[in-house]
Amino acid sequence: MDAESRELAPAGGLLPPLRARLRSRRARRGATSFLVLLGLYGLLTSPWLQVLRLQRFLPSYAALLDSWVFLLGTGALLRGMAGSVGRMLEGYLLGALVGIALGAAMGWSRRTNWLLDPLVQLVRFTPALAWLPLYMIWFGTGEASMVALIATGVSVVTLTAAYHAIRDVPDVYLKAARMLGTGRWLLVRRVILPAALPQIFDGLRVAIGVSWAIIVAAELIGAPSGLGYLLVTAREYLNIPLVLVVMLHIGILALAMDRIGMAAHRRATRWMKRRADQER
Repeated sequence: MDAESRELAPAGGLLPPLRARLRSRRARRGATSFLVLLGLYGLLTSPWLQVLRLQRFLPSYAALLDSWVFLLGTGALLRGMAGSVGRMLEGYLLGALVGIALGAAMGWSRRTNWLLDPLVQLVRFTPALAWLPLYMIWFGTGEASMVALIATGVSVVTLTAAYHAIRDVPDVYLKAARMLGTGRWLLVRRVILPAALPQIFDGLRVAIGVSWAIIVAAELIGAPSGLGYLLVTAREYLNIPLVLVVMLHIGILALAMDRIGMAAHRRATRWMKRRADQER
C-alpha cells in the first residue's frame, strides 16, 4: 500500500495489525523477563555459589520439582486451588455487586451519599482483616466468615470506583443529552454507563488483587483447606520448597484472573482510544 492509499484507507484497517504487534512485543518482553528471572534463580542456587549458603533460603529447582510432584500426586494442590478459587469468586462477586450498586447510588444521589458516607468511611479505613474476629463470632469459623471478609474488602474498592465513575461523568454530556430530550433511562444507558465503565472496570481489576490477599491471609488463620492452609502446613514442617511452590501457584492464579479482567475491560470499552497502547 503506497502513502496515498494509506492516507485514504480507514483508520480501523491499520489498527488490528498495530495491536497485534504491540501484544507480540509485550509478550516477548514478558517472556524475556521471566527467562532472566529463572536464570538468576538458577545461578543463585548453583553449586558454584554454595559458599554464600543461599541454599538454606532458596531451594534448588530439583527440590521445587519434587515438592510440586508430591503436591500433584497427593491431590493436595488441586484441592487447595479449587478451595481458594471458590471462596475468592464467591466473595468477589458478592462484594462487587454490593459495592458497585452502593457506589452508583451514592454517585447519582446526593441524599444517598449524605446518608451512607459516614458508614462507608468507617468501613473503608478499617483494615479488612480487622473484621475477621467479628465475622468468626457472627458466622463461625467456616466458609461464610472468609467469604464475608473477601466481600467486605472488594466492596470497598468497587464502591469507591463506582462512586467516582458516576461523579466524574462530564456535566456537559448530561446537559447536552437533556437538551436533546433524552429520558432518564436512556441517559443512564447511553451516556452515564459508557462514561463510567472504564473506572468501574479499573476498580474490579484492583479488587482481584485485594481479594487474593484477603483470602490467603484468612486461610492462614484457620481454614480447613485451600492454598493458605497448604502454606501453614508447609511452615509447620519447615518445608521451604513447598512454601515457594504454593506461593508460585497463588501468583499464577492471581495473574491469570487479572488478565481475564483486563480482557473483559478491553472488550467492554473497545470503543475507547488507548493512547498508552500506541505509545508502547
